[in-house]
Amino acid sequence: MLLVVDAEVIFACLIKRGFSLELVKVAKDSGYRLVTPEYVFEEIRRKEDKLLKYSKLERSKLWFVLFLLFSEIEPVVREEYKEFEEEARKNAPLEDFPYLALALKFRELGEDVRIWSNDSEFRKKSEKLVPFVSTKELALKLGVI
Repeated sequence: MLLVVDAEVIFACLIKRGFSLELVKVAKDSGYRLVTPEYVFEEIRRKEDKLLKYSKLERSKLWFVLFLLFSEIEPVVREEYKEFEEEARKNAPLEDFPYLALALKFRELGEDVRIWSNDSEFRKKSEKLVPFVSTKELALKLGVI
């Protein structure tokens, strides 16, 4: 199964570093392919000050944890999914459309794809196109909780 990882999940990995970060590793070890649009780096840069504040990490350590995280989660360049952006813009909140566009791309390729997100608004608006899984649902499925 392929999981498109939302920025919110990545932020939880940075801020909490425990459970969410471990779940990424368990999912990867269980055979899941984890991807995210390269757009996530824009979100990280925009919210870097908040991430530094809430994670209590120094800037260099924050980016080191991100480096480690992106050895597990593969960023995908926009050119790979841009043909699905128009449909995604109509069916997702503005900040979330790249995640839906990427999921739509993989769905068209025949992948068993889910969006890993805890954003209820995003899920409500987009789940008619692509299934979602929350952190709790994924943890239950993988037997972590």
